[in-house]
Amino acid sequence: MSKAYDRVEWSFLEGVMLRMGFDEKWVAIMAETIGSVNYHILHEQQQFGPIIPGRGLWQGDPLSPYLYLFVAEGLSVLIDHQMRSTAEECVKMKWVLDTFSAASGQQINYDKSLLCFSSNVQQHSRLELASVLGVNEGDTTGKYLGLPSLVGRRKKEILGFLKEKVLSRVRS
Repeated sequence: MSKAYDRVEWSFLEGVMLRMGFDEKWVAIMAETIGSVNYHILHEQQQFGPIIPGRGLWQGDPLSPYLYLFVAEGLSVLIDHQMRSTAEECVKMKWVLDTFSAASGQQINYDKSLLCFSSNVQQHSRLELASVLGVNEGDTTGKYLGLPSLVGRRKKEILGFLKEKVLSRVRS
């Protein structure tokens, strides 16, 4: 991670992972994995490289979606602990999302976003809250990056394959 921007991004991700309960040793392994990325090009049986990216992992790197999921899960936990289904809380939620967007550099596309409610939220409240946030109500049966959009309490069962995938990546 050669630029200050990358250190800031990693520092943010490291903090999220530690707050989520990841062991410091695991976080250090992830930092080493991200900081030591280089690529080689094989063209007509001749190898060129190494190519060392100036900004950490590339967007298409196989680790990128998984690191993003760590950050998104951290955001989800913050939201769960701070928000309730009221119009005032939705204004706070919009502020949280805009702040997260500014801090992470990730742009939120409200047109593609969906708002999901538990079954005990009344219909008039659902409409009011969706209006405040500027998003439509949806369901949780979809997938994003090949993973269920709502993991719920079965995290180990649903995301268990990630451990093996990341470990094999680290070993190689």
